Parts: sequence; structure tokens; C-alpha cells
Amino acid sequence: MPLRIHFLNVGAGDSTIVDFPARTKGVESFNARIMMIDINSCPDNGYTDVIEYFKAKFSQKSIFRFVCTHPHKDHITGINELFNKSGISINNFWDVKNEFYPEDWENDPSPEDWEMYEKIKNGKISGLTVRNYTSETNPVQCWNEDEIQILSPSSELITYAHTKQDGTKRSGEAVCLNEISSVLLMKVNARKIVFAADAEGKAWEEIISKKRKEIENVHILKASHHGRESGFNEEAVKIMNPEYILFSNSTDADKNHGAEKLYKKAAPKAQILKTSIYGNLIAEISYSATIATKWTND
Repeated sequence: MPLRIHFLNVGAGDSTIVDFPARTKGVESFNARIMMIDINSCPDNGYTDVIEYFKAKFSQKSIFRFVCTHPHKDHITGINELFNKSGISINNFWDVKNEFYPEDWENDPSPEDWEMYEKIKNGKISGLTVRNYTSETNPVQCWNEDEIQILSPSSELITYAHTKQDGTKRSGEAVCLNEISSVLLMKVNARKIVFAADAEGKAWEEIISKKRKEIENVHILKASHHGRESGFNEEAVKIMNPEYILFSNSTDADKNHGAEKLYKKAAPKAQILKTSIYGNLIAEISYSATIATKWTND
């Protein structure tokens, strides 16, 4: 069975579902499982209802691992419904250690999403295992079973994001949250997939310095910050040399902030795919290196 990655059409936000099939690797056997990376469920704006999509595609399946790359609004909208109202069980929650809090969330239509995130972060959800991993503390079991590696952030980068130039502490919206969003590398046989979250300058500099070999010759790059120029790093893209670059973006964001020309210059052979054009995109990746990746959309 192939592995399937569902890149959902959620506008200028992120929500990705990875469907790991049951499989064997050598003498080891691994169960099927689901990983969801972020949620930005805004069906009232004409985008995909993430929870309804999950229920339609993955009937009776729980989420083994939810990865919150960072708690900006466009990465956690709908998290209250997912955890509190959907009936979907979630076993594990990966979070990035942070002291960020939004100053204007009370005026937002969904303040309950932030309240739910804080409950999760503070370990107040019964039966949910919460982890704060960094690039230095990669979970060996997950690396072996699902071949996931955390490229960023490091503990050093987390300290940087919480420290002002004068050495005093940052908190709230002053925290450089994009810089410490979780960047994941996943392998499917020899194929590499990078989920770049909203990584920006310092994050990419550190990845290039410490993880250069790991990011060479990537199969799929989910572009940082929805394909915006703020998440683009020319050197990193050249090293990754991706076959496919995926933008999780809205039509307006693509027109106003898209860095497509920069990506094409750095990786001229790459095919760029945008959720704003194709809708929900599904990559079907075989564990056999001889079978090409199949793309579909719905």
C-alpha cells in the first residue's frame, strides 16, 4: 500500500494529513496510522472543512499524532472543534515550546481555539500525550516507524526567538514564532518530503548549517509560509532541489505575496502545485522506488 499525503485547500493557512499504511520493514511490522499537521478549518470562506474531510476520507480512524508546528491563528483554527466536538480521538500532540500568546484573539470569532490550544499545551486534556520535541531530541521510535526527523527548531533557536537584542525576554506577540515553527523531514523509502511550516531566515540558516546533508535532493517541498517570500531561502531551495514544490495558499495571498518566480529560479526543474489552483491535493507515494508519485485533486 502507498503512503498518501493530503494537502488541504484551506486558504492562506496549513492543514496536511499523512495516511501511513500498515507495512513491514525488514523484520518489523508497523500499524496503519494518521498524522495531521496543523488545522485551518474555514469552510465559511469557501475552503475545505478539515474535520468533515477527515471523516469522509478516514472513516472510524483516529489521529495518532497531531503536529502543531506553531500556534498562529492560521495553523490552529478549528482545533477546538477537532478536540472537543468532532468525536475524533487524538493520541499524541507535538508542540513547540513557546511563550507566545495573541493580543487580539478575544475579538476573533473563534477565541475558543486559543483556549483549547492552551489547555492542550498545559496538559489539561485527559488521555492526550503532549511532547515538546526539538531538533536535538528527535523521537527515535517515530524516526524508526514513520521515518520522521525534526529539522528545526533547536533549543538554541527557541532561546533566540524569546530574547530581545538587549537580552531581555520576549513574550506574547513579540516572540519570533515563525522562526521556531516545527520543520519536519519525512522519508518514504528514498524519497524525502520537507514540511517547512512558516520557517524564516534564522531557521533556514540553522538547517543549512546543521542539517545540510539531510535536506539534499528533496522529492516534495511544502513551501514555507504558504509560498510567501518571507519563507523563501535561495540557498536552502537549491540544496533541496525539489521535484515538486507545494504552496498551501489562497488566491489573494498568491497574487500579493507569492514567491513563485524565486522558487523557479532556485529550482528550475521543480513543478509548482498550488492549493489555490488545484484545491485539495493528494500525493500517493509508493514504498517502491520504481513507482512514480501519483497526484490527484478533489
